[in-house]
Amino acid sequence: MGRLILRLKSHFQYILGMGVTGYLSDDDRLELFKMTIARLLQALTNAVEEGYKIREIKRICDETIVGIKELEVVDESKDKKDELIEKLEEFRKWLDQFDDEDGDVD
Repeated sequence: MGRLILRLKSHFQYILGMGVTGYLSDDDRLELFKMTIARLLQALTNAVEEGYKIREIKRICDETIVGIKELEVVDESKDKKDELIEKLEEFRKWLDQFDDEDGDVD
């Protein structure tokens, strides 16, 4: 799937999520947060495990960070969200030591 399509899909899901979360209880919002995080992290995990080119892993990591930053969370989850973003930013920085063309899959 092309980058533009992935970005459009991600933004559309964000817009839908923002509209839906206003009607959810805090517990339901927490569950939605967990599922969204799992989906975002799964895309990054798949890219790493399948040996994608570093440039693609960087892109997916950047999109994951943005996606998580955009999530509305209940107060109890804010610290966990910030911690996850920090860890992902550390991973993204660590990727900079590699050549963008390293990896097997485009």
